[in-house]
Amino acid sequence: VDDDAILSLKKHLLKFGTQLLFYSEHNQLTTNFNGTYTFGGGLAPLLGANSQPTGASDTITGLEQYRRAVLHLPGGAPTAFSNVAGTPRVDFTQLGDSLFFQDDWKLRPNLHIAMGMRYFLQNNPNTYNGATPRLGISWSPDKKATWNLHGHAGLFTGRYAPREWNELLRMDGVHRITSTVYNPSCAAITAAAGCDPFAGATSIRSLRTTSPHLSNISFAIENVGFTKSFPHGWNLSGDAFIARIWNFTRSRNINTPFNGSPTGPRPGPANLNILQMDNSGQGGGNAQFASLEQHSFKRIQFMMGVVRVDIFDDTNDSSTFTPQSAYTNAGEFARRTDNPLWNLFGSSTVKLPLKLQLNDALNMSGAATYNITTGFDNNGDGEFNDRPGYAAPGDPNAMSTRFGRLVNTGGIAPLPRNKGIMPWTAFLNANLQRTFTLSHNAKADHQQTLVANIRSVNALNHTNVKQVGGVLGSPLFGIPYAADTGRHIEAGLRYSF
Repeated sequence: VDDDAILSLKKHLLKFGTQLLFYSEHNQLTTNFNGTYTFGGGLAPLLGANSQPTGASDTITGLEQYRRAVLHLPGGAPTAFSNVAGTPRVDFTQLGDSLFFQDDWKLRPNLHIAMGMRYFLQNNPNTYNGATPRLGISWSPDKKATWNLHGHAGLFTGRYAPREWNELLRMDGVHRITSTVYNPSCAAITAAAGCDPFAGATSIRSLRTTSPHLSNISFAIENVGFTKSFPHGWNLSGDAFIARIWNFTRSRNINTPFNGSPTGPRPGPANLNILQMDNSGQGGGNAQFASLEQHSFKRIQFMMGVVRVDIFDDTNDSSTFTPQSAYTNAGEFARRTDNPLWNLFGSSTVKLPLKLQLNDALNMSGAATYNITTGFDNNGDGEFNDRPGYAAPGDPNAMSTRFGRLVNTGGIAPLPRNKGIMPWTAFLNANLQRTFTLSHNAKADHQQTLVANIRSVNALNHTNVKQVGGVLGSPLFGIPYAADTGRHIEAGLRYSF
């Protein structure tokens, strides 16, 4: 429900209003009710040519561990099994309200000042600290207003979406019980029907909760920029941004074992992971933008630009993100997963002979990040997100990588998060079309036309990698293994009347 009002005065344009958001959700969250086996690899018997143990040991990958499980070979027992039991039904309502006031003050014909305040509050979770002021200035220093200089500064607040409350209720520990057992002695994939992975094992339960002092996400952004109009339809613009993030939300296991064993001693109840959503996250960043536009040429109009975005935090922009350790934040500050550092874009419209028209759009991005993990739960906190460590000199277990010599456990310091860099992506989409007018009366209200076109997606047929192996020791480590589709060409006819 939106209600806005505008009051126009001689030098002031006052705006104020409210936006009321109401969600009523009724979901069947059946994720993991059938259970999941995890194969993390690790130490296993070394097999000989006859697939029997030789008496020695070897470190195997999760894929090799799964192969052995399917073939009933030694060393094929799963690393863990987890499932959810209870009722999958989740019902809740979420109410939020945004109130705002803004004054656009025309101090002089070429100088405008905007001042405002926004306040947001919601329930599920209850947050009431969403008051955020804003300030902006716009100035045209020349008489023809070909230059515009502007600056903005403000505080901002986020909101908790229904999906986040869904996730909290999905693992409430009462109506839905999430359980994990490590090294199950019985695995249904290798045994007869009726196998119970929890038989004779210690079950580790997990639940999600919120900090009693949970508040809104808060961040500040400052911006300065310009636009410049040149003769013959050329326009140039540029902006620079800087941001500071605090009170950011992430989830930490506040009951992580002290000794790295899932069944080891904990600060609170035994054999229980408590993933608490809190405001311990921090971050910041900067961005730069530039674009050039031409819109007056008879045969061609185009625009092109570049954006550099460097945003870093220790939350990965997710309320359910869990750091690899609840006891240290070492290596957690990093750029966000899949966020490219560079973005180049452009589009054009070209009028060709024979009444042909070519439209194209180019988007390129580079230096996106991905995380490097071991595939193991080394600290027993229920999360398989542990990262390798830098190996000590002379460590016989070290593996040489492009990131240095790494080990799966121990080491002299943890590898920082998101050290992997994705290859550049490039998408060029193009459309060539010709419009045929079928109406004999040029003044007819409904012209009959036939449009013939040929369109290509990824016209350059560039290999746009989506996934790179990030598990240390995996055969796919550092190797791209998934990509977007290649060049796609289609033709069409559209009749309008």
